[in-house]
Amino acid sequence: MREFPHDERLQPIVDERKAKQKAMLRPWRVYEVTCPDCGRVYNSPCVSPAGPHLSRVELAKEFARLRKPLPRK
Repeated sequence: MREFPHDERLQPIVDERKAKQKAMLRPWRVYEVTCPDCGRVYNSPCVSPAGPHLSRVELAKEFARLRKPLPRK
């Protein structure tokens, strides 16, 4: 009796889990949205010393809620 199962028996399970992860939509992140207040683009922090503007945060939340597709990098 083997301590670990054969790889060929585990591979379909691993492949199925990887496919599920790729299919899951992840939420938008704040810096993936262009800031309506300061006009900063993808991956650029807002010029505000307090962090991202509230309007940028709300826009990212709205895009995630509407399940809009993520931008192409």
